[in-house]
Parts: sequence; C-alpha cells; structure tokens
Amino acid sequence: MKDIDLSAYTGQDFNIIGYFKGVFDGNGHTIANFTYTLEEEVKNIGIFGYANWAHIKDLRVNEPNIVVTEGRYVGALAGSFYNGVVTRCTVECGRISGKQYVGGLIGIHSSSITECSSSTIVLVDTESGGLVGYNDDGSVSSCYSAADVTGTGEDTGGLIGSNYGIIQLSNSTGKVVGSHIHVGGLIGENIGNISNCYSKCAVQGGTEVGGLVGHNYWGEITSCFWDIETSGWTTSSGGTDLTTDEMQMASTFLEAGWDFVGETDNGTEDIWWILEGKDYPRLWWEDEGN
Repeated sequence: MKDIDLSAYTGQDFNIIGYFKGVFDGNGHTIANFTYTLEEEVKNIGIFGYANWAHIKDLRVNEPNIVVTEGRYVGALAGSFYNGVVTRCTVECGRISGKQYVGGLIGIHSSSITECSSSTIVLVDTESGGLVGYNDDGSVSSCYSAADVTGTGEDTGGLIGSNYGIIQLSNSTGKVVGSHIHVGGLIGENIGNISNCYSKCAVQGGTEVGGLVGHNYWGEITSCFWDIETSGWTTSSGGTDLTTDEMQMASTFLEAGWDFVGETDNGTEDIWWILEGKDYPRLWWEDEGN
C-alpha cells in the first residue's frame, strides 16, 4: 500500500520473514534501509530468508546494508528462493557482504527471475554475483546488473557467480574484482546455458578469468558478447569479443538474431533498444526505453 522505511531497525532488530510461500505484490513500492549485521555463522538472510513456491513481484529494495561475515545464502530480496517466480524487482545502492552464495538480489535460487535488476555493492568469498550468487537450475531472463562485485574465493561474476541453469537476454555493466579462480564479467563459472547476453564490466582476477565467462564447464554459450576495451580482457571461456564501437552498433546484435524494437526479422517481442553509437543495448523495460 505504501513505501516502507526500516531505518529504525539495526543489527538483528528487524524480524526477517524466515519462510515465505505465497504471493507478495510490492505494487511498485519501496522497502528502504533494510539492515542486518552479524559476525556469526548464519544462513538465509534477506527481507525474505527462504522462499518456496512463492511469487514476489513489483518491489524495489533501496539502500540495503547486510553484513554477515560468516553468512551463506544472502541477498537483499531473499537468501534462498526455490520453485517460484520473481518479476520486476530491483535492488538499488547499499551493500551486501557474506561468505558464500551471495547476490545483490538473491543468494541462491532454482526459480524464474524476470525483468529484475541490481545496482548494489556485493562483497563475498565464494559464489558471488551482482544479481544472483548461485543459479541452481533456475532461469534468469531480461535482467541486468550494474552492481560492483568483489570476491576473494572462486566463482565471481558481474551477473551470476555460478550458473547451473539458463541465462538469457541479460547483461552486466558494473565492476568485477576476483582474487581467486573463475572470474567473469557476466558469469564466474558456467555449467548451464547462456544466450543473447553481454557484458561491458571492467574485470580483474586471478586465474581462469574472462571478459564474459571465467570458466565454462560443459555449458552452452550462444550469441553472447563482451567489450574487450572496457573489460580489459581479450579472452573469455565462451562468447565473442568486440570493440566498444562494435558493441554500440545495432547491426552487431541483429546479425546474431537479437530482437530489437522496430524490426521483425528476429521476432516481434521488441526485447532490446539502443542509442546507436552512444550506448550499449538496453532492455525495453528500462526507464530510458519507455
């Protein structure tokens, strides 16, 4: 019914919704200043700790501050999300840190995530991603991450840390810094399928580092691209390397079968739009495309 400000609750004062099954309709409103701090080992931290067979939609999470040094399954919206649907949810600003399976939106999931975004800061050890830490046989479609991700362990990605599911029609544009193995602008480690995605993230890493994917292990990557100039990498475990100029040309993506507004050869869903020569492709639902 209205925006909610949780700034009066610090530490562990706010009672996390530990288990959720049902429908939560944010109706376009915002939950701001969710804070949770703890140095002890803890699991399933987020506004929704653990969601199962749930649908969460149309919600903004603004300025979360989650610091759980020994935390696993941590995300601003949900720590763990299984067998459900997340649509049109956004995490803006703030900071999220933990030990394993940490994402700007969701820590670990095997659900469907559509038209969601993250622009927070993610600090974690292993399996860290700007949107999702670990995609466990779920799907991510029409999403983007502008988050800055720092991982000290393995599997660090601008969008997803570890992918065992399906990623399509998505992109990452933040900064990725990994000090160990499997570091990628879009995905740290991939064992799933990735299609029609791109990354322009600046990437720093230890070993098995890529502009798009750090390590592809039996996964399938099709019609995906990364910017060799902004990423600082001419190599990737999958995808096609492009210059900035090429990444800002509609023809690059149209030739790869991407569906853009105003053309019908690649479909009529009008998924992408672009200010050619000035910017990278954007999803139709982003504000600038309305």
